[in-house]
Amino acid sequence: MVWVKRDRRQNGGFKVGVVAMWFDQELNKIYYDHIITAINDTGYKPIRIDGKEHINKICDEIIAEIRKSRFIIADFTGQRGGVYYEARFAHGLGIPIIWTCRKDGIDKLHFDIRQYNCILWEWIFRRNACSVSSVFRAALEPKYPMGNR
Repeated sequence: MVWVKRDRRQNGGFKVGVVAMWFDQELNKIYYDHIITAINDTGYKPIRIDGKEHINKICDEIIAEIRKSRFIIADFTGQRGGVYYEARFAHGLGIPIIWTCRKDGIDKLHFDIRQYNCILWEWIFRRNACSVSSVFRAALEPKYPMGNR
């Protein structure tokens, strides 16, 4: 089991932002073209578990990365149980969560999540990705400005 001790008094020692989302082909494009860019632009390293080489149990790796993270982007598009679990685990540790969902999935959110401000995004122009990237940048910038690297 991978174990990372987290100092609750100081939430900024690691420069990692974990992304919890459905590993779907369409959402992979959002992740690789927009979420990674938005996180990198704030000076943090994006981590999504399917992109990390490891020899441990995947659940242990996810928990270790969440413990190291400064924040988590939890995208509830597709209503994946793992995303709910990872977001709640981070919430229990006091790690800030950026709650997101594709606009067409907001009505399917579980009632426990609906009480949080969920940032909605959509593929308005599939060839013009600027609007999607700007949604994620806008969510990150107030808390994780580029100047505070």
